[in-house]
Amino acid sequence: MQAESSIIESALLGILDSLGSTGIRNAHPELRFWRLSFEQYKGHTFRGLHLQQSPKPSLILSPTPVSWMIVTVRNDTPFPIVLDSTLFHPGKYVTEPVTPILPEQSTTYELGSSNIGGGINGGNAWIVELDNGVTWSFATGWIATVFPGPNKAGVAESSDPQAGNSAATPEGNSIISTDTFQDKDGQDIKLTASATPNMEFETLFVVGTATPN
Repeated sequence: MQAESSIIESALLGILDSLGSTGIRNAHPELRFWRLSFEQYKGHTFRGLHLQQSPKPSLILSPTPVSWMIVTVRNDTPFPIVLDSTLFHPGKYVTEPVTPILPEQSTTYELGSSNIGGGINGGNAWIVELDNGVTWSFATGWIATVFPGPNKAGVAESSDPQAGNSAATPEGNSIISTDTFQDKDGQDIKLTASATPNMEFETLFVVGTATPN
């Protein structure tokens, strides 16, 4: 058992030496169990794990996140977007979204979970605040497992974050509003939303407009 712990420690240190903190977190999603934002290693405490060098090498899990996801919501509409509600089962915010998301801006936030079996599972409900008190609701959902496998993301025309979560797939999806709205110039528009999992190592949601058929 001691020899096994030593082998595991040596292998992990070799990975960390070759990849560094940024690489292990971003460039190798298949190592999601170790993908934590490592700041220090080789016997130092860092987020998620601790390698004990005395009296005997071992790996000890901490209650900090062992599953991680970076999410960006980009607003390509001329209207502000506000966060309405959040659902986690399981998971939590590591950093929270900043709203309102103003036109042509975005918010990026991090999700984490210390639930080894459950990973991150949940969603957000958002509201696009158009002029004259008119609103459009949509939901975004995300799923990230602890073990190797693709992240999932989805969007739905709903005020319930569970609907976004239920729409999450490895491929993502896109939606267009049922109703027609008016832009700042009084022109008819549809509102759109799309989900792209693992877009450059983060999950990307984009809210925009489209011309009605």
